[in-house]
Amino acid sequence: MLKRLSQWLLLSRRGRIAQFAVPLSLVAGLTVLLIVSLGRLADIQQDMRSNEHGNMVWVVSQAQTTVVGLVAAIYKYHAQEGDAQEVEMAYTLFASRVDLMLDGPQARLLQTLDASGQLLGKLAQLNESEPLLQSLLAGSQNAREQLLADLERANKLLGRTANNAMVTQWEDLGARLDRYRANVLVVILLLLGIFLCSMLISTSLFLALRRARETEWVRRQAIRLQGELEAERRVSQLHKHFSETVSHQFQTPLAIIDSSVQRLGRGYQGSQKGFVDQHTNKIRRATLRLSRLVERTLMAEYYAQSQDVTIEPCAIERLIKEIAHQERDIHPHRKIVIETPATAIPAVLADAVLLDHVLGNLVSNALKYSPDDSPVNIELQFIAADNCVVCTIKDAGEGLTEQEQVQVFDRYYRTPSAASVQGTGLGLFVVQKLVQLMGGKVWVTSVPGVGSKFSVSLPVA
Repeated sequence: MLKRLSQWLLLSRRGRIAQFAVPLSLVAGLTVLLIVSLGRLADIQQDMRSNEHGNMVWVVSQAQTTVVGLVAAIYKYHAQEGDAQEVEMAYTLFASRVDLMLDGPQARLLQTLDASGQLLGKLAQLNESEPLLQSLLAGSQNAREQLLADLERANKLLGRTANNAMVTQWEDLGARLDRYRANVLVVILLLLGIFLCSMLISTSLFLALRRARETEWVRRQAIRLQGELEAERRVSQLHKHFSETVSHQFQTPLAIIDSSVQRLGRGYQGSQKGFVDQHTNKIRRATLRLSRLVERTLMAEYYAQSQDVTIEPCAIERLIKEIAHQERDIHPHRKIVIETPATAIPAVLADAVLLDHVLGNLVSNALKYSPDDSPVNIELQFIAADNCVVCTIKDAGEGLTEQEQVQVFDRYYRTPSAASVQGTGLGLFVVQKLVQLMGGKVWVTSVPGVGSKFSVSLPVA
């Protein structure tokens, strides 16, 4: 679990650049889209404020009106219905309109509308016709006819120019509407892009917040697991010290008790020798049982520390007979039967100490979990095809179900039927691990209500 957490943290550190790069890229993209959108909107606003051709139509129309007014004033003056001052005022108004058309942007637009230059020439000519007007007011018939002809020609040119300005205005309006539509479409697309970027930024922020919470959770889990590992190390150290105490402090007193009881039994020759022998044997069996318990505790410590095993040829037949003899001393009323083939069983490759623990545990379990009046059968077989020796311990206990057979080698597992028997659930787990350390196999076959067979297979030396 701690290793997985460490890998997760490492990947998280490696992915920090990518985690920051994506949101920054989205923010940059959002900024660009906003700038482009504002630029497009500014272009639309500027385009809507400019209406040059519309202004030109007004200027030309006003000029044409002043021309008509000046002609009317001249006719009224000739008919003696008006005075010279009225003609001069009409001419002054006309001249101001001509000056407006011949100056600034109107002159440039007029050049585009009057490609032939006739109107500009005529207007420039009329703008310099004040001497001709004075001659007209002095009563010159030729001056009157020439000025009216010039004004009539200017009026026609102004009318044509006004039409051109109006057509140009319509075309410009159509082109402007097309630009508006294109710009509005672009702005809509940009707004969609802004919305998309905003959603992605929100998602990135949400994911970043969730990753931050996960990182905090992982950090807390790592701290908790680190604390648990420290506690487990302390417990392991205490267990190691306890095992050393058991090894040095228990084994010697047990040996002294066993030796003293043997001397007591041999040395007493009184009338109650049979009684003494009976109780000294009980003491020896209890001492042997306690000694075996100490050995198994030390074996569990041996396995827990994962020490190297010493694989060498081991006489399994002799070892199983010694184990059976020890168990008979502990359980003198129990029957243990060893079945071997006619030919000698070859030695196996194993660690003698570990193998003694494995077989002793299996034989002890068979005696513990089977009725007192039922025998325990130990069968040794040499399997030439697999070049191995198989040791099978059979009991007549309650047996195991299929599910129990799958779980029986798990750590701390105990079957419901074994609840009334003392045990820790570590024995078969340690047996399986020790057999695997020696390169062998262990398995169980069982029939509920009939009994179980635990088999150990080891390679031949």
